[in-house]
Amino acid sequence: MREDVWIIRRGKGVKPIEIRKDILRIKIAGVEANIHSVISDENKEFKTGEVKRVKIKKIKIPESSIILPCSYSRHRLGHMLAVSEEIVTPIEFERSVDHVLFVASGDGQIKQNELVGVITILPIEIL
Repeated sequence: MREDVWIIRRGKGVKPIEIRKDILRIKIAGVEANIHSVISDENKEFKTGEVKRVKIKKIKIPESSIILPCSYSRHRLGHMLAVSEEIVTPIEFERSVDHVLFVASGDGQIKQNELVGVITILPIEIL
């Protein structure tokens, strides 16, 4: 089994896809940033319109960085609204996120190891 990718199973009879575990490096207006896949770490049932917290694979956030969730939906069931952690930590410290807030646009289930969203982590300078 490959250690550098998540294997995402999308349903019976549908070929699984591979999502890179490593960070995708990009530049936005000359500022280097990291893009991370947000992968579920539990199964969670939803009804249309429900908003719930979903446990995700932990993502470390460097000190003095902000997180921008991608507004493009990455899961067939709905949209990731935000990422969070159990204990809120100031931006000046290293943090990690381990949950997302997810809103369902239909009935269904998020399964463990599914792609639920994408975040961009940008370094900032505090003035």
